[in-house]
Amino acid sequence: MKKILGLIVCLVAFTQAPMIGLDALGEEQTVGGSVAAAGRGFAGGAKTGESEGLSVTNPARMAFDTKVVFNLNFLLDLYTAEAHGKSYFTKNIAMPSFNLSFPMGDFGAFGVSLWQHYSSVIREEISDSALSANAKIEYNGSVYEIVPTYAVRLPYLRNVSLGASMHIVMGSMKRSLTLGPNKESVAEEDLWATNNREITDYVEGSWEVEHHPGYYTGSVQYRGRQSSFYFSYTTGYTLLNELEYKDIMLTIKDGMVTDYICGNFENREENCKYIRDNVLFHHETLPMGEFAIGTNTTAFVAARKYQIEDKLPILIAEKTGPHFAFGDTCYSHSEDLAVYNPDGKEIIARDNSCSLKRHENPGQAYFNCHTDITIPYDEIGLLEAVLPDGTGVAIIRDGRFVLKGCEELNKPFL
Repeated sequence: MKKILGLIVCLVAFTQAPMIGLDALGEEQTVGGSVAAAGRGFAGGAKTGESEGLSVTNPARMAFDTKVVFNLNFLLDLYTAEAHGKSYFTKNIAMPSFNLSFPMGDFGAFGVSLWQHYSSVIREEISDSALSANAKIEYNGSVYEIVPTYAVRLPYLRNVSLGASMHIVMGSMKRSLTLGPNKESVAEEDLWATNNREITDYVEGSWEVEHHPGYYTGSVQYRGRQSSFYFSYTTGYTLLNELEYKDIMLTIKDGMVTDYICGNFENREENCKYIRDNVLFHHETLPMGEFAIGTNTTAFVAARKYQIEDKLPILIAEKTGPHFAFGDTCYSHSEDLAVYNPDGKEIIARDNSCSLKRHENPGQAYFNCHTDITIPYDEIGLLEAVLPDGTGVAIIRDGRFVLKGCEELNKPFL
């Protein structure tokens, strides 16, 4: 009867979580444990027996098991939200974790767990005839952990055990947002005059632990006759979710991108699509909208020293080396306005060959994107200006400024 009641308690266990926004990790799943652990509110982490199985929060507990344990968990999520007389409902069925552990007698116990630590799924289409707009949002993100674990009881203190586990993090996310016109209120004979243009944004990337393949948990447990307790420690970690470009190459001719490739995938088609989606933003080509010689060598050296390159604000990060920008210029839609430097000199280079078309064909003048690509100083062999007669004037050579008058910029490297 106790087992039946325990099973019922486990099956009716519920968790409550807030709705998740785009680019968030998502809902934290059942702490990598079992349905039984969820049923008791994740209490009883020091509970031992013949077949308690692997615990990602207390790896030392597994040392007291005497039987092989295989644990497979299923999860049904029901979400509902209401506001201003409108409601939202969605459901999701998942298998957030399973684990397998083997007792090995005096040699301890070994186990492994696959754990979907975080999960977020959104698929929604919204139509608003009042605003004449349609929106389609798709988001799918998961953070998985493979957790190999080892635990052993101390030879002369058999009621004390030690355990350790490594959390190898992996996962991915995809986000797609499409905005377009809603023509429900437009008469059929007037459809010819409407705009069929859609704006799309698509991003995909992967999750990983910053500067390391994973993070670690260690614990020690004491099992007594009347009570048991444990102490565990998990190392801190930072999850990164960013796009990675391997061996990226862009070919530029007359200021326009003519070809592009990277080495992320095995075939050319996938590599080209990756660049087209995430660098060119679904355009077949883009103009060069900017080139600047970044001079903030102090920020570059500090970021490298403390490994904070990814945390710098974009307006500082883009100055930590020469950078190109593909897409619109910095003066998009305001080229006809006079802009001045702090010394009072007017900035006259506000156009490129595409933005000059704004008076005759505005649809070909702008691309509504501006993607910076910064080249770190230590990756530059030579950067030089080419004069009308074909001679070159070196500005940066082997990662250091060599142009006369720029010696001050090299001091942070010393």
